[in-house]
Amino acid sequence: MEGITEFDDILERVGPKGRFQKLLFYGFVCPIIGISPLTCLSTIYLQFIPDHWCFQEGNQSLNMTELAAWKSKHLPM
Repeated sequence: MEGITEFDDILERVGPKGRFQKLLFYGFVCPIIGISPLTCLSTIYLQFIPDHWCFQEGNQSLNMTELAAWKSKHLPM
């Protein structure tokens, strides 16, 4: 234990990469790195509400202004 005064001295004595460090990295850190983007970006897909409405007969040939008026008259808000 002589000559060990700082944490860097302990790391020199133990070695940089051992079996435990590799097991910890590949078994714990890599799966978290692979899954975390999915959990962070899922809110984008879950909170998006597209503009949708059911097809009704009689509104195929309407232009955009007539279609907006038809939607406001016939579709519930």
